[in-house]
Amino acid sequence: MTMKAIKKGGRFLPIKIRIDQEYKVIYFSAGFCREYSFSDKTIKFVRLGYDTETNKIGIEFCKDNDNSGGLYKFSIYGGCTSTSYSCHMQALLTDFKLNISDIAGSYFENAIEGPVNIPQFCKNGFLLNVYKRVKV
Repeated sequence: MTMKAIKKGGRFLPIKIRIDQEYKVIYFSAGFCREYSFSDKTIKFVRLGYDTETNKIGIEFCKDNDNSGGLYKFSIYGGCTSTSYSCHMQALLTDFKLNISDIAGSYFENAIEGPVNIPQFCKNGFLLNVYKRVKV
């Protein structure tokens, strides 16, 4: 019998972004971060925005603080099986008068657009389509 070794990072991790209603935190799955080569070394801050016409959440990942305001710390959130990243989103809810229950849930690949140019926001960001989320 021939035994083969498992490659590091060889298991399937879904590309997912989750907005937690209870803690008002946005979580970026290990699969999402691996797909786009994000880590705490390459990304330090996240900027969030919201388009009231299309009901889409805009996300920009930043390596440095450009002092333009609205940046949230990109924090590591480790579990025993995988590592994901997160940031708080209370200011987004307050600034746009959003109800967390209206945007909370899981956003899988079909609800995540990007990287795309988001006019008047960023050149290389992601959009979360609120209508395509899976409500939890």
